[in-house]
Amino acid sequence: MEEKLIKVLWVENDPEVIEAFPGEAYEYGIHLVPFTNWDEAELALKEDFEQWSAIILDAKCCLHADSPDNAAVFLTNVSNAITLLCRGKKFIPWYVLSGQAEDNIKDLIPESRKSWDGDWKKPYYDKNTDRDILYHRIKNAARKFKSSCMKIHEMYKEVFDSIDHLKLHDEVDNYLTDLLVELHFPELDDKHLNENYEKVRKCIEYIFRKMIEIGMLPYQKKINLTWSNKILSGMPVYDKDGTEVARGVIAVLPQILQDNIIHMIHTAGSALHTDEEKDTDTKHVKDYLSSVGNSSFLIKSYALQICDLILWLNNFAEENPDKEANSRNWEIWDEKKFR
Repeated sequence: MEEKLIKVLWVENDPEVIEAFPGEAYEYGIHLVPFTNWDEAELALKEDFEQWSAIILDAKCCLHADSPDNAAVFLTNVSNAITLLCRGKKFIPWYVLSGQAEDNIKDLIPESRKSWDGDWKKPYYDKNTDRDILYHRIKNAARKFKSSCMKIHEMYKEVFDSIDHLKLHDEVDNYLTDLLVELHFPELDDKHLNENYEKVRKCIEYIFRKMIEIGMLPYQKKINLTWSNKILSGMPVYDKDGTEVARGVIAVLPQILQDNIIHMIHTAGSALHTDEEKDTDTKHVKDYLSSVGNSSFLIKSYALQICDLILWLNNFAEENPDKEANSRNWEIWDEKKFR
């Protein structure tokens, strides 16, 4: 898998600098993402905290979009804001890259920056002379302060390599990462994880769409998860009037995956209060979660089950590359019912 760029949030409001620096940073494997004021940068941090590996601050910049660039106001407020944002999450190292004279800003930069950058004797990096060393130091720090997302991709490398190999939808990577992060990094403490059963359901839907591409399931514009699982399990599929519309000729899925998938489908559907499956009892999921103190262990266990499903599908696809042959494992009598 190609090494991903180190994503750095960059607060800078000089148009010429914004145009010039990203190209050179790219040569170091760094993607500088510029914001002209702290309000916009802070919003980007809050929306997706895990994607950022470092923060670069121009000393004399704007706190708000309509405020003047003032080093004292900017550095004091922003350094405090970063500390608060990192609390309870991963630590993101930050650096000051400035063209101002040291005497003008050195007393504005908190001593706390020495805890991650203390072997750099100056409190800031000079735009004219220190960019090369700053890029190198950001790369080294990124290895030390690796985001939880990067750690998850290393821990589950075989799974995420399979996602790439299968060319599954990007959301599978994103959703599965979110769920696994919560499993392994309890300090992130997402109190609302049980509201994310949609991510489980969406992962299964995208996996079924890939199965359609390789002939394991008949075409469906809107995926019927229960019908699809029955076909993969070698079972008949009946319409509401009792008419058989399709069936699996053989059970392609192992029994354990059959059971796991149908449980995930029904539980996720219930938790979401969807009306796709009218017979799903939404109350039993509420009652269950209440009985275990609304713990998130169930949804975390589903993340691991999805990992196994992806690994199994990758192996199946490699061993059964013939789409037409795969399509002989099911029969369909009424294609309109699937569309």
